[in-house]
Amino acid sequence: MDDITKKWKDARADIEAPSGSVDALITSARKKKKSVLFFHYGNIIILTMVLIMISAFFFYLTPFRDLLSKTGVAMMVFGLFLRIIIEGFSAIKYSRIQFTHDVSAATNETVSFYKFRKTIYGPVTIAIVTAYIAGFYFLTPEFSRYIPLIWMIVMDVLFIPGAIILAWQIRKGILKEMRILSALIELQGQLNKS
Repeated sequence: MDDITKKWKDARADIEAPSGSVDALITSARKKKKSVLFFHYGNIIILTMVLIMISAFFFYLTPFRDLLSKTGVAMMVFGLFLRIIIEGFSAIKYSRIQFTHDVSAATNETVSFYKFRKTIYGPVTIAIVTAYIAGFYFLTPEFSRYIPLIWMIVMDVLFIPGAIILAWQIRKGILKEMRILSALIELQGQLNKS
């Protein structure tokens, strides 16, 4: 009888965890979670450095006087600040998901986080990037008083490929994070079956 019970348990374990043991799934989920958190922390560090440099440039080197220019600076600085806050909130929200306690709850929290990030990457990111670009061009009238016309044209034209490269990098990061989150949800589903 013990032999039959052992065979049944072994067969059940093979069916329930076909792609590896539960421990392997949990280890994989933790690695992916760490990767997502490093992505958020990396974004926070980079965005904070850019915010500090831009703020220092605008407040110490080129204190603007026109309302349009001040509005442009505010749009650029506030957009970066808002993005840092969102990344910080995302990191906190994601770090609270526990994979080993209640698998069903962890799956629901991960799916909820995934939907939250998709929302952030949709209209929120588009609005922030659009405000940042508009803010940059709001600086042009006042810059044109201090910079020769040819250099203003060069600066305004070169900003376009810079914005395209920035958008491409943002998209690349988004796709990477979405792949990791999708894999985590799949792992969560496998853990649910175990």
